[in-house]
Amino acid sequence: MPADEGGIPIEYSIIALGLLVILGGLATLFRRRRGKVTAEIEEQEKPEQPSPPVRLQTGEPRATAAFVPQSAMLSIASLTITGRLAVVNKTGSAIESLVIRSQMISAQPNQNEAIEAFHNTPDAGSIQSLGALAKGETIDALIEIRLPRIELASYRWTEREFVAPIILINISGQADGHRIELRLSELIGRIGAGGAARMKPLAVDRGPKRFTGVTAKPLFA
Repeated sequence: MPADEGGIPIEYSIIALGLLVILGGLATLFRRRRGKVTAEIEEQEKPEQPSPPVRLQTGEPRATAAFVPQSAMLSIASLTITGRLAVVNKTGSAIESLVIRSQMISAQPNQNEAIEAFHNTPDAGSIQSLGALAKGETIDALIEIRLPRIELASYRWTEREFVAPIILINISGQADGHRIELRLSELIGRIGAGGAARMKPLAVDRGPKRFTGVTAKPLFA
């Protein structure tokens, strides 16, 4: 598919129009090992920009999570976003009953409420139960989330049609009687000109394409 070269840099904070919540399917390949994550990532036109680790619990124990988008592909049937999720157990003991939930929504006026509702609802989104994560162990997950084209919400800007997908990931478990919870809320787009902080949304009005220079920006709700 041809790479998309269109799109106009737009500050996402002003494009949260009346879009609907979209659920995506999750296909995940997990790989466990101790120590540093060394998974190879496909080379892109621009360096990938991993999201900063999220640490929501206070004090010990602690764990970290980060999401790096790898690609976005628009086909006749769906929009697919693929990325790497790394979860590291830095606590002094195993994290038991580890669960990873994921969901995709589109930017919308009430997106903060939608994000908060996802993270606070234990059965929301696609769910993967992973058992225990040992002390010092890392999970390296390749995550692929699809939105059916017929359910894809979009908006128009300067006679073009765009979408602003948001990927939500919630990671929870128990360590030494303490609840562990990590929350990731990532706006997906293309790297702005010259690597600027301003992101480009994904244009969806000119047929199937592969988006280049895909990146993510953490959202806080």
